[in-house]
Amino acid sequence: MPEPAYAVVDILCDTNEFRDLAAIPNLLIEFSPEVTDDPAKMLVHAFADEDAQAAARAMGCTVAVLQSAEDYAAQVAAAYAAINDGDDGGVA
Repeated sequence: MPEPAYAVVDILCDTNEFRDLAAIPNLLIEFSPEVTDDPAKMLVHAFADEDAQAAARAMGCTVAVLQSAEDYAAQVAAAYAAINDGDDGGVA
């Protein structure tokens, strides 16, 4: 089975919907949620494929794509290539 095509996203949802996000397949919450100016809303930083984004939207959440799946995959590939080439990115 191929790896899901993850995009980097922010998800804004009601605090009572936050726990429901955990049930969405291929939604990887990366950071602890942030409380927004509206105490009834939470902001979540995550990796999500197209189906996970659609599921979050269907729950009533707002999904903002910060980096497309294609761009994220290219960034990861470039990082692995740099590691394999011995490039430490200038870190001594």
